[in-house]
Formats: sequence, C-alpha cells, structure tokens
Amino acid sequence: MKDKTPFSFCLQGTKMQIAVGSIIILLLLLYFTRNLFKSVSRFSNNTTYIFYAPWCGHCKRNMSEFEKAASKNENVILIDSDLDTSKELLEKYSIQGFPSIVKADGTKYSGDRTAESILAFAKS
Repeated sequence: MKDKTPFSFCLQGTKMQIAVGSIIILLLLLYFTRNLFKSVSRFSNNTTYIFYAPWCGHCKRNMSEFEKAASKNENVILIDSDLDTSKELLEKYSIQGFPSIVKADGTKYSGDRTAESILAFAKS
C-alpha cells in the first residue's frame, strides 16, 4: 500500500513523515512575531537611542556606561551605526557624529556619558 502523505522521505532507511506546511507556518509565525516586537519596541515614543560606531574612540571609552544604561532600561537601545539596519534611524535623526544619544521624539542629549545621566534623560 502506497503512503498518501504528500511530504515524506527516507533517512537512513527509516521512513520519516514531516508536516512541512505546519513547520513552515510555525517558523514564519515566529519570525514575523519576533520582528514585529522589535519594530514596535524600536519605534515607541519613550525609546532613547544611543548611536555608536565600533571604530569611534569616544564610543569605545563610554561603551560600558552605554551598556549599563541599556541593561537597566529596556527603552534604552544601543544602535550600531555600521549596520545596514541602522541607516533608517541615522537618517531620521540626522546623526552626524558619534556617540549620539537621542529620544524617539527627536530630543538630543548633550550631558554626561554616565549610565545614571543617560537613564535620567531617558526618563525625562
């Protein structure tokens, strides 16, 4: 009797049946849900962005403070300026130099580069 399952294959002599359609749908659902969550959190009004460049001396010196601020507040997001995915935000906020710290509403930060100062700016 021939198997009527549309997607089946043999692997080392063992017949394995896979519901490929279900797996693909699950993977797509996980992918889009994850990216939707990132997009929503990335562009919310209470987000503070820290734009940095990996090659920038000031960024390297302050990175531990930036990471500390980002770890203490989920609305503080580090943005690597060298990534293609950052270009949209770099253009939107007219980022010309690094590091640059800006709120989603466009307010730019010019204070100390300590985690406490950045967190206070993020909450204001």
